[in-house]
Amino acid sequence: MELLITTLVFTVILGSVLMLSNQSQGSKEYQEDLLTIQQSLREASDQMYRDMRMAGYPQARVYALSTGWTDSNSNRIAYGFRSINSTSLVFEGDIDNDGLVEVVEYNLGGNVLRRSEVKKNSDGSIPAADYQLLAENVNGLTFSYYTWSGGSWTTVGVNATNVKRIDVSLTLRTTVLDPYRKQYGDLNIQTSVIPRNLE
Repeated sequence: MELLITTLVFTVILGSVLMLSNQSQGSKEYQEDLLTIQQSLREASDQMYRDMRMAGYPQARVYALSTGWTDSNSNRIAYGFRSINSTSLVFEGDIDNDGLVEVVEYNLGGNVLRRSEVKKNSDGSIPAADYQLLAENVNGLTFSYYTWSGGSWTTVGVNATNVKRIDVSLTLRTTVLDPYRKQYGDLNIQTSVIPRNLE
């Protein structure tokens, strides 16, 4: 009888130790996943901010009128925003400061945020997009567009030609469950961008 009681007590203690060990391991994996997500969020947000700040640069006024360059016949002039919606946008700008305009696109496909950056053709035409992965496990992406009117920011009447500010909200989800809450974790970052080259 004493042996049975001792075995039972030992089994309970061993089970508790194993459970705590599993929770500790799960917590470590979850924390590592959170750090990875935080880094991905920062990198994606920083990339979008840098790119969007250059939207619309350079404009035709930077060059002499005698060149005859426009955004539709040259790769030296940027058009600005080409298309906008809540989960994607396309714009032009010399984002790497090499004197030639790039066409940049961000869009959400499933739970993947993709980015394309292609050089505009010398005749002003736009080549096909070349998508690269920017962030995975996206649980939310929203682009909100504003224009300046009557002394304040407004979303009324905003279209691709009059965007003056973009607010970005990006949420990434962990791939590992929180061992205590038994849920995936969501991390969000929000940023506001005012392109410096759009009138």
